[in-house]
Amino acid sequence: MNRLFRRKGCIAALEIFFTFSVFVLLHGCASIVGYERIYAGPPKPLSQIAILTHPNPYSQRLLIFKIDGQKAFLPGVAELSPGRHTVTASFTVSKGSTRISSKRASDIQFTAQAGHVYTIYPAIYTHQDRWYPAVLDITGELCAPQYADLTVKIDNILLKNRGMASAPVKALALTPNPGVLKGFGEKVTANLKSWVGKDLFVTYVFDRYRPYITAKAADKAQYHLQIDQATGEVINVYGRTIDVGKTMQVIWAYQPLGSVYAYNKVSPAAEMEEILSRIYEERNDGSFKLIKERWWARHEDQHYSALLPVELTDGLPKEAIRALALAFNTKQSVLAENNHIRSEIQGLSKDEAAFVLESKAIMIGRDAKIKLEMVLAKADSTSQARIGKAIADCDRIVQSNLFGSKPPLSYNSVKVNFFPTGYEMCPYNKRIYQSTLPRSRTTFVGWELNLALLAPGQRLEYQIKAFWFNPDGTLLAHQTANAVCEATWSKPWRAMAWGYQNPGNWEAGTYTVEFYINGKMAAAEQFTIQ
Repeated sequence: MNRLFRRKGCIAALEIFFTFSVFVLLHGCASIVGYERIYAGPPKPLSQIAILTHPNPYSQRLLIFKIDGQKAFLPGVAELSPGRHTVTASFTVSKGSTRISSKRASDIQFTAQAGHVYTIYPAIYTHQDRWYPAVLDITGELCAPQYADLTVKIDNILLKNRGMASAPVKALALTPNPGVLKGFGEKVTANLKSWVGKDLFVTYVFDRYRPYITAKAADKAQYHLQIDQATGEVINVYGRTIDVGKTMQVIWAYQPLGSVYAYNKVSPAAEMEEILSRIYEERNDGSFKLIKERWWARHEDQHYSALLPVELTDGLPKEAIRALALAFNTKQSVLAENNHIRSEIQGLSKDEAAFVLESKAIMIGRDAKIKLEMVLAKADSTSQARIGKAIADCDRIVQSNLFGSKPPLSYNSVKVNFFPTGYEMCPYNKRIYQSTLPRSRTTFVGWELNLALLAPGQRLEYQIKAFWFNPDGTLLAHQTANAVCEATWSKPWRAMAWGYQNPGNWEAGTYTVEFYINGKMAAAEQFTIQ
């Protein structure tokens, strides 16, 4: 299934064929109709092949891109050999100035029988804005008056493309006189009591090509319904679209059946300038309270978003809220779902992917705090306390996402020493501590983190994370070191190194290394390469 998107006045498309179809739709070239024959040799009698079409083969509302993996020229009619087939299709439709389209093409598999006619059509999940293409065998109904227009169009397309007269398609009808078919505009009234627990009547138009619809009920709400395509009866209720706004304010939101939450989506037409979506909670008196908003944020050249509690963002300027949205994205599991990052880690090992994700999280968290500090510097005195709290919230969120909930380690002081070393760590008694190292001779730079504390009386385990930053502030490397303090120790230390096999690879400048112990910032020290 694929999510739908809405955009005023245009279509964003992922397929080159999709772009062509937009040209056809916008320029009214209804005479251009694709036709495909998916079998070798000359045309076969209709009784020996299957026909695939859609409710109006001239409209190109449903766009068939591929059949059995082969590119198809948006066929309104395709001839298939009997057997199993895979069709790749997309969907687009206009409603006034709004064009609704599927975000990407989707596959559907079905078994075609010789002498049968199939329509492929969009079945839309109205409650989730998702769709999938479905296939309906209409062979037995071809003589029905509702299909008179369709059979004429199919005959004309076959005649034009086969280069020879073909028997009328309706000659394939399994039922000579199927009578009047349901699902072609009849009005139906249904009682939703089985789903909502009380008498609630809704009237809708039965369209057999729309098994998922919305219809207004007696309580003025729009209910999201699934309709039986044979009988026209309601077979499921997913929820309702209701007004969650306050006095003189109309805000439409979707509330799943049985849920206390309602979801309001904002059109991407805003180009992510404002809030992307909102969540409301229904209170005992039937009113709704806004509890969360999804905001977008930018880091480097990429967009990120996060669902933020209103109590966290209330009273903050947009720049501060977007910085908090970045902070929420410092969680590796969240970053792994981001499209551009997912493509970046595709094919990497688990450890390599984890390294990339943590690197992204470190820099995004840093960027979030820098943005908040910039907002604080510009804020007036009445806003400074609120923004200061946002900075504290940012630190808490990033710390939790990067380090988890490790218990704090109590110590009196911390001291960091840098020293030159090789690939093999320099022994403790031979280390020469220095904060300035020559570029021409330096390969690896080691750090030694020394703690001073009271002997704990029991063995303690703790974790050190070291983040290395280049002179320009970009992330160079990050390390994780597990350390121990035995029961009688009062000056535990831990050392690691990072660098290059050969000298001359370090750029000249001042480097910063930040150290965290069990997730809490312990020190930020610098060394210089010259």
